Amino acid sequence: MAEQSAPETTPPLPPSEEPVAPDFRLLAHSTDVLWVINPDGIFTFVSAACGRVFGWESHELVGASVDAFFPPDQRATAALSTGAAGADGVIEHQFRQRDGSFRWVETTIARVANPVSGGTDEIQGSTRDISERKAGEAVLAEANERFSLAFGNAPIGMALMGVDGRFTQVNDAFCRITGRSAAELDAMTSEEITHVDDIANDRVCMQQLIDGDITSYVGEKRYCHAGGRVIWASLSISLLRGADGEVREFIVQVEDVTDRKLSEDKLNHLALHDGLTGLPNRELFLDRTRHALALAKRTIASPSILFLDLDHFKVVNDSMGHSAGDALLIRVAERLTQVVRPSDTLARLGGDEFTLLCEGLEDEREVEHIAERITNAFRNPIRIHGRDVVVTTSIGIATAERRVNVEAEDLLQQADAALYRAKDRGRARYEMYNVGLRAHAVQRLEVEQALRGAAERGEFRVWYQPQFALPSCELVGVEALVRWEHPSRGLLEPKEFMDVAEETGLVVNLGTTVLEEACRQSHEWSERHGVRGNVPISVNLSARQLGAGDFVAIAEELLERFAVPASQVHFEITEAGLMKVHGSASRELNELRELGLQVGIDDFGTGYSSLALLAAISVDFLKIDTSFVAGLGVHEQDEAIVGAVIALAHSLRLSAVAEGAETAGQLAALTELGCDSVQGFLLGRPQPAKAIDSLLRR
Repeated sequence: MAEQSAPETTPPLPPSEEPVAPDFRLLAHSTDVLWVINPDGIFTFVSAACGRVFGWESHELVGASVDAFFPPDQRATAALSTGAAGADGVIEHQFRQRDGSFRWVETTIARVANPVSGGTDEIQGSTRDISERKAGEAVLAEANERFSLAFGNAPIGMALMGVDGRFTQVNDAFCRITGRSAAELDAMTSEEITHVDDIANDRVCMQQLIDGDITSYVGEKRYCHAGGRVIWASLSISLLRGADGEVREFIVQVEDVTDRKLSEDKLNHLALHDGLTGLPNRELFLDRTRHALALAKRTIASPSILFLDLDHFKVVNDSMGHSAGDALLIRVAERLTQVVRPSDTLARLGGDEFTLLCEGLEDEREVEHIAERITNAFRNPIRIHGRDVVVTTSIGIATAERRVNVEAEDLLQQADAALYRAKDRGRARYEMYNVGLRAHAVQRLEVEQALRGAAERGEFRVWYQPQFALPSCELVGVEALVRWEHPSRGLLEPKEFMDVAEETGLVVNLGTTVLEEACRQSHEWSERHGVRGNVPISVNLSARQLGAGDFVAIAEELLERFAVPASQVHFEITEAGLMKVHGSASRELNELRELGLQVGIDDFGTGYSSLALLAAISVDFLKIDTSFVAGLGVHEQDEAIVGAVIALAHSLRLSAVAEGAETAGQLAALTELGCDSVQGFLLGRPQPAKAIDSLLRR
């Protein structure tokens, strides 16, 4: 652009009116342009910096009107009216340069009196170049505009969030994702719309951002939609700090990935489940078996695997087609699902092979019962494509031996080997693999055979362990304990044969024998010792006896036959046994109490009973298991358990009986805890009836 000539100046002033340089001429070399204008808006002084800043020489501006240097749409006198009105101020405006362009400047103005005449005011000013700053502001404004457009129109959810987690700005996409309006979100914190299980992780990540441990966070989380459903989101969080390094706000970017997560869940399910039946596949089955084996190391129970194979399944495929075979496999899976326990894992490995993982089994008979249930499940034919198909299964069973490390794959192979043995021995049966269990099975069979007829041969003996009141140690009862006078092995305690009696059902007749002998002995003691002989006798009651359905009638008949008052007979049923039959047992146990008999729960604290069950059955006493009593004075937790059981009993208006007291310290602890009565080797071992006579004579 061609340089422009200086604006036309006004005629020279008369000598009396010659401008006098203001005091700040001494600052003529300042980088700011210093100037003075009279009330008419005429420059009377301009510093030399004007040439460096605008290209004008000072003398070119002196005498010129300030309006000539402002843009056409602006009037300098109006812009400087602040000064003209008598007030100081700072204004930003554009000033014409010598090349005709305009530059942004900042002018500071002040109204002062003429130093010579002391008359009319003049305006002094200081102008500095702010073109670079204004350019920066323009860039920043453009950037802010771009950010605002990008933020508001972004297809993903975006939000600005304060350090306190409160939203300060959200875009439309974020509102759609969360199902809330911007106004609603402005009044909320991030935690208020975050799934409860993800809040802790959010807090950790945000603290790491604040501490500078990470510069950004990328992950996934769940939001709670206003409509009540859960939204999965891909999340990115960054931190914005001020120039001073202080945290200003979080920038959050969110993308709704709910559909993707659902698809992933479906794919994961397909990867671990059989596509035909929906059951777990080999991979998932082995994973759960590994978990069960690891858990078994901390418990007394051992996991078992049942390997099932459909007998002659190939005949169905060959004669009816593969579609019929698939339909049969689906129906088989349905029947198996109906008979297994909820805690068991049923899987299909492929073809007609199914496996079952059973946890929490304490002996082989339990797993045999499961195998029998499976066998019975297929007694009725399955109707496929209009035809009845008879299905039988061969089952191989392998149980992990306690304290023996075994891999999941090895246990599965053992069950597979047992399956083939079952097939070799005629199919439609189950076989055990574990050598130790097989040896035990042989011994069990021998015991079972010897038990049959033992009662008729008069081989059972009933011994009695005295029970004493606390703190008086007065005899208040005895417990009837069976012994077996084995023809070749001598006198056997219950642990040598009672499990077999329970498993085989022989305990029903055995229990009746013990009850009959206890009633007879009670009558004899009453006849011999009078009132002192009227001590209650506690008799152990099996869940199988209650399940037989006629136990109440048997008990009533024996009490009548031996003229024994009902108050002198107490029944004890273990906690575990009670859980097995609590549905039917509740009625029968209540009927026993209606006869005047007392009922208690033995080994309390070792099973899975509940307060609801106690209320339903209305027992009279709780018997604290020996294992807890043994820990008194040794383990604080055992003392706490014993105290809790005693307190529970008393709160339910029941008596608390402890068994297994063997030391004076245990006896003292039980007394201090408020136990009602006790039995144990310290005060009296189990002994024949004649030995109890001496106690009754005291």
